[in-house]
Amino acid sequence: MNIPNYQLSMNRDKQVYICGPITGVPNLNAEAFRDVETKLRDLGYMPVVPHDLFEDVDDKSMEYDNYIEGCVSALALCPIIILLQGWENSRGCNIEVNIGRIMSKKIIPIWNLEKELGKQNVIVNAEAKGY
Repeated sequence: MNIPNYQLSMNRDKQVYICGPITGVPNLNAEAFRDVETKLRDLGYMPVVPHDLFEDVDDKSMEYDNYIEGCVSALALCPIIILLQGWENSRGCNIEVNIGRIMSKKIIPIWNLEKELGKQNVIVNAEAKGY
Protein backbone atom coordinates (compact mmCIF):
# COMPACT_ATOMS: atom_id res chain seq x y z
CA MET A 1 0.00 0.00 0.00
CA ASN A 2 1.26 3.44 -0.88
CA ILE A 3 -0.09 6.84 0.19
CA PRO A 4 2.51 9.13 -1.39
CA ASN A 5 0.87 12.56 -1.45
CA TYR A 6 -0.73 12.98 1.94
CA GLN A 7 0.61 13.65 5.40
CA LEU A 8 -1.94 13.05 8.13
CA SER A 9 -1.74 15.43 11.07
CA MET A 10 -0.99 14.45 14.62
CA ASN A 11 -4.08 16.48 15.64
CA ARG A 12 -6.42 13.67 14.68
CA ASP A 13 -9.55 15.03 16.36
CA LYS A 14 -9.77 17.67 13.61
CA GLN A 15 -9.20 15.28 10.69
CA VAL A 16 -12.27 14.58 8.58
CA TYR A 17 -12.43 11.98 5.81
CA ILE A 18 -14.62 13.03 2.87
CA CYS A 19 -16.44 10.01 1.45
CA GLY A 20 -18.19 10.32 -1.89
CA PRO A 21 -18.57 8.62 -5.25
CA ILE A 22 -15.60 8.91 -7.62
CA THR A 23 -15.73 6.03 -10.11
CA GLY A 24 -18.08 6.72 -13.00
CA VAL A 25 -18.72 10.33 -11.97
CA PRO A 26 -17.72 13.12 -14.38
CA ASN A 27 -14.35 14.65 -13.49
CA LEU A 28 -14.09 12.08 -10.66
CA ASN A 29 -16.47 14.24 -8.62
CA ALA A 30 -13.56 16.57 -7.87
CA GLU A 31 -15.69 19.73 -7.60
CA ALA A 32 -17.88 18.26 -4.86
CA PHE A 33 -14.87 17.09 -2.86
CA ARG A 34 -13.04 20.42 -3.25
CA ASP A 35 -16.07 22.51 -2.25
CA VAL A 36 -16.56 20.50 0.95
CA GLU A 37 -12.82 20.50 1.60
CA THR A 38 -12.79 24.31 1.50
CA LYS A 39 -15.76 24.60 3.85
CA LEU A 40 -14.21 22.19 6.34
CA ARG A 41 -10.88 24.07 6.26
CA ASP A 42 -12.74 27.33 6.89
CA LEU A 43 -14.22 25.69 10.01
CA GLY A 44 -10.78 24.69 11.28
CA TYR A 45 -10.89 21.03 10.23
CA MET A 46 -8.27 19.12 8.26
CA PRO A 47 -10.12 17.34 5.45
CA VAL A 48 -8.75 14.17 3.92
CA VAL A 49 -9.71 13.99 0.24
CA PRO A 50 -9.25 10.63 -1.53
CA HIS A 51 -8.02 12.41 -4.67
CA ASP A 52 -4.99 13.64 -2.72
CA LEU A 53 -3.95 10.23 -1.44
CA PHE A 54 -2.51 9.10 -4.77
CA GLU A 55 -0.31 10.62 -7.42
CA ASP A 56 -2.98 9.90 -10.04
CA VAL A 57 -6.41 8.92 -8.77
CA ASP A 58 -7.44 8.00 -12.32
CA ASP A 59 -4.42 5.77 -13.01
CA LYS A 60 -5.85 2.74 -14.83
CA SER A 61 -2.70 0.71 -14.13
CA MET A 62 -3.49 0.64 -10.41
CA GLU A 63 -5.96 -1.94 -9.13
CA TYR A 64 -9.23 -0.81 -7.54
CA ASP A 65 -8.35 -2.71 -4.35
CA ASN A 66 -5.16 -0.65 -4.01
CA TYR A 67 -7.20 2.55 -4.04
CA ILE A 68 -9.58 1.16 -1.41
CA GLU A 69 -6.67 0.07 0.80
CA GLY A 70 -5.16 3.55 0.66
CA CYS A 71 -8.46 5.25 1.37
CA VAL A 72 -9.31 2.94 4.26
CA SER A 73 -5.85 3.50 5.76
CA ALA A 74 -6.43 7.26 5.71
CA LEU A 75 -10.01 6.94 6.94
CA ALA A 76 -8.79 4.88 9.92
CA LEU A 77 -6.92 7.94 11.22
CA CYS A 78 -9.93 10.27 11.03
CA PRO A 79 -12.57 10.37 13.76
CA ILE A 80 -15.19 11.92 11.43
CA ILE A 81 -16.47 10.86 8.01
CA ILE A 82 -18.50 13.25 5.85
CA LEU A 83 -20.77 11.58 3.28
CA LEU A 84 -21.33 13.33 -0.02
CA GLN A 85 -24.55 12.96 -2.00
CA GLY A 86 -24.73 9.63 -3.82
CA TRP A 87 -22.41 7.74 -1.47
CA GLU A 88 -24.94 4.95 -1.05
CA ASN A 89 -24.62 4.05 -4.75
CA SER A 90 -20.83 3.73 -4.60
CA ARG A 91 -19.16 0.40 -3.88
CA GLY A 92 -16.11 2.13 -2.40
CA CYS A 93 -18.18 4.43 -0.20
CA ASN A 94 -20.15 1.49 1.15
CA ILE A 95 -16.90 -0.22 2.08
CA GLU A 96 -15.65 2.96 3.77
CA VAL A 97 -18.91 3.54 5.66
CA ASN A 98 -19.03 -0.06 6.89
CA ILE A 99 -15.45 0.15 8.13
CA GLY A 100 -16.22 3.54 9.70
CA ARG A 101 -19.15 2.01 11.58
CA ILE A 102 -17.03 -0.90 12.78
CA MET A 103 -14.42 1.59 14.01
CA SER A 104 -17.08 3.78 15.70
CA LYS A 105 -16.36 6.83 13.57
CA LYS A 106 -18.76 9.76 13.65
CA ILE A 107 -20.50 9.61 10.26
CA ILE A 108 -22.18 12.80 9.07
CA PRO A 109 -24.17 13.12 5.84
CA ILE A 110 -23.37 16.39 4.08
CA TRP A 111 -26.92 17.64 4.60
CA ASN A 112 -26.42 17.36 8.40
CA LEU A 113 -22.99 18.98 8.49
CA GLU A 114 -24.25 22.33 9.77
CA LYS A 115 -26.26 20.74 12.57
CA GLU A 116 -23.51 18.32 13.60
CA LEU A 117 -20.70 20.86 13.71
CA GLY A 118 -22.86 23.62 15.20
CA LYS A 119 -21.94 26.24 12.62
CA GLN A 120 -24.20 28.40 10.49
CA ASN A 121 -23.97 28.48 6.68
CA VAL A 122 -21.50 25.60 6.50
CA ILE A 123 -22.91 24.04 3.37
CA VAL A 124 -24.06 27.07 1.42
CA ASN A 125 -23.03 25.79 -1.99
CA ALA A 126 -22.60 22.09 -1.25
CA GLU A 127 -26.27 21.48 -0.50
CA ALA A 128 -27.41 23.62 -3.42
CA LYS A 129 -25.14 21.70 -5.77
CA GLY A 130 -26.37 18.35 -4.47
CA TYR A 131 -23.16 17.19 -2.80
